[in-house]
Amino acid sequence: RACYLVLTLAEAVPRLRVSAKPGAPGDVTAGPLRSRTQAEAVAAAMRETFGLRVCRPALPVDDGSCLAGIIGTCRAPCRGGPAVDAYAEALAEARTWLDGDDRAGPQEQVRARMGKLSAERRYEQAAAARDQLAALERGRRALIRLRRSSGRSGIVLAPDVDERFVQSFACAGGRVVARRRLPRAGD
Repeated sequence: RACYLVLTLAEAVPRLRVSAKPGAPGDVTAGPLRSRTQAEAVAAAMRETFGLRVCRPALPVDDGSCLAGIIGTCRAPCRGGPAVDAYAEALAEARTWLDGDDRAGPQEQVRARMGKLSAERRYEQAAAARDQLAALERGRRALIRLRRSSGRSGIVLAPDVDERFVQSFACAGGRVVARRRLPRAGD
């Protein structure tokens, strides 16, 4: 059920995708997030906020029919020229956010857009921005928890279904490396 956010830097024109597996070497991978729904919500909010492309081809071609590029929800790197530089900046910001730097977070941009939309009495679009903000916050908290746990090592004891035993989990670098069923003895 868990999914990863993968920024495909190995592609000619990188994009953000949701995957059941971590990305290839050279890609930026964040996660795993608890569900595909959560990962899709975070990815959609990031794509819209940073202007990342949503088209599937590895090398998109601008034939003038890209709706996302026309309405401005994508920085349209397929157009070339200054759009390529703008897209590179957006990728750098997205990578920084996925790596854990909150200063480059899209939350403030979404808050500003939500305030502007509500001031213009475009309440349905403001509600959509509010939902994006909530998804980004949930994703940010989940990624912070994962980063914090990835540096931990030690032994975790948990009760077993049989009261005479306990389960022992050895963790290194946030991963379970061994599990043993131990007899409960004294303290």
